[in-house]
Amino acid sequence: MELRQTRRIISSLLSFVLAMCVAVSVFSVCAAATITNKNFAVKHFVTDELVTECDRQLSKKFSALEKESQIPARVFEAIKDNTSTKTSIQQSILKYYSDEEIQNNANSQREYFYKLCVEYLEGNHIKYDKKRIERTAQRAAHIYYETVNMKYSDELHRFVESAAGNVAKVSSVSLAVIVISMLVLSLIYNDMMKAYTYMAGAFSAGSACALLFCLFALITEKHNVILIQPKAYYDALCSLFGSSLIVAIIISAVLLAMSLGCTVAIKRTGDRRAKNSFSKYINGM
Repeated sequence: MELRQTRRIISSLLSFVLAMCVAVSVFSVCAAATITNKNFAVKHFVTDELVTECDRQLSKKFSALEKESQIPARVFEAIKDNTSTKTSIQQSILKYYSDEEIQNNANSQREYFYKLCVEYLEGNHIKYDKKRIERTAQRAAHIYYETVNMKYSDELHRFVESAAGNVAKVSSVSLAVIVISMLVLSLIYNDMMKAYTYMAGAFSAGSACALLFCLFALITEKHNVILIQPKAYYDALCSLFGSSLIVAIIISAVLLAMSLGCTVAIKRTGDRRAKNSFSKYINGM
């Protein structure tokens, strides 16, 4: 009786550890496939809504600059012919997924805007003051940079860098603990059906925990924890995190369904074995 209780306590502890590692594995696998994956991030961050809003802001700001400089807004917006707004945003996001230092490339943009302004003025035989055009170009470059790039985003850069570096380690440790826990459960039971029962229960509990956590975070929007500017970028980042949670929910739901299916199959097998044993006992009498 004492051995049975000890074995039950050990099995319960191992099941708890196994369930927690399953939940952690779901989160780490999801993070590796979504937030720390630059292709997924760019696809779900740079949405049509974000590009449309950035274009709208550029048109609005360039129109204001037109009044100041007497140079048509279409001259400044010609930069989109060289590099589309969507491409510029994608490039700014990709910087957070590379080892390169994030730098302000406003200088090259200022030279490009200066070239656009000079081409317009000379093409229309309009006299201009070089210093004034330089200031206008600098202003246009500033407008473009602050619109198609995130501001105050050091926290996001640190988050991506840290997550990318740790997710592989966490996944490896969790997987190792899962394998060891399952191996120990297999060793302490002669009847493997009992070990399988604990394993299936642990996988069900872990996946259910991950599923409920992700649903709670998605519904209550508790994933919106990193502040960036402009607001359009913040909304896009929230959309990215939301997409990541949806992926985690799908993974958790699939794993939960499989675990419950295994639990049902194990129970039916156990009931069938018990019935056969009882039949043999009756026949033996």
